[in-house]
Formats: sequence, C-alpha cells, structure tokens
Amino acid sequence: MFPATSSVHVGKHRRRSQACPDRSRGYASSRWRSRCWDRWRRGRVCLLATTDRQWRNLFAAIDRPDLADDPRFATIAGRTANIDALYTLLAERMRLRTTAEWRERLDRFDVPNGVVNDLAGLVADPYLNETGFFRRVEHPTEGPTVTTAIPVSFSATPGELRLPPPRLGQHNSEILAELGFNAADIAEISGSAG
Repeated sequence: MFPATSSVHVGKHRRRSQACPDRSRGYASSRWRSRCWDRWRRGRVCLLATTDRQWRNLFAAIDRPDLADDPRFATIAGRTANIDALYTLLAERMRLRTTAEWRERLDRFDVPNGVVNDLAGLVADPYLNETGFFRRVEHPTEGPTVTTAIPVSFSATPGELRLPPPRLGQHNSEILAELGFNAADIAEISGSAG
C-alpha cells in the first residue's frame, strides 16, 4: 500500500501541487480549512480515527479524554456536525509535540497514523529504496532522470517501464487526431500551420 500511495504523491509533488489544492468536493471533514494543519514541530503526521473507539483513543492521546463524553464529539453524527470545533481543537493539540513524539504516542494509544513525507522524505525512505520503487532512466532528450516503478505487481500480467515519460505536448497530434481533428486543424491548433 505504501508504494501505491507514494506513487500518487510523488506525482503530485512533481506537478508542484499543494497539499490540499481543492476543497470543493468530498466529505465535509476533508474540505475543512484546517484539514492540512500548519507544519508543526518538525514534520507532519497523518492520523485516521474512524470508529468511536479510535476517537476515544485519540482524545486520550491528546490528553483530552473528557472529549469522548462530550455530546459534540461522542458519535460520528456529533463529530460531523461539529467538525470545525473538532479540527480546531485537534490542530491546537497537534502543535504541542514533534512528529516523532506523536507517532510514538498515537501508536501507544492504538490510533492509526503515519508520517506525511515531503518529496525529499519519500526519496530518502529506506523501504522505497530497498524495494526498487525509484528507477533511474536515461531520457532521450532530458538526460538522466528518476521515475517511479510500477507500484503494484501481478503474476499473470506484470507491468514494465517500456518508454520514457513523454515531453510536454509530445502526443498532442495523435490525441487530437483520435478526437476527430483533421491535419489542417491540428496544424492550426499546434501553431505549425503554414
């Protein structure tokens, strides 16, 4: 799972997208403005409390066990209705410790969690390097580059890297032709019309 999700995030980093660029779709909790908390003391941690038990454990981990009995946060309906207050409280508490301290504490309280890596952290990750996740390739026009391996493998249909990543616009003519544009239209669109 780590290689598959890392593959997605490496692509996002390559496109220089922000951590939470678009909050217009999805669950209210994922659109909340503090869903992507400010970087706190030395890194970030992702936590995933989904059940009432996990939330009780999380409240204990942040030294607020009383919140498990607070009607605003005791059930999923209450947490959803009070998501702003909940995430404000979590954001304040998460700034109190380092990522390493939170990882140890959340593990101890049985709250699913993981480090949120930046691109440098992913590239340096021992597991990803040991498993051959990163591939060094020679691009015909860009020179030596690093790309990601195919993050999943299937015994009957193994994937392989056969071609280098395309250059910007490299396949525009083929795509436009598939969409029904004729050669003159394609030349005009691409700016190569005589």
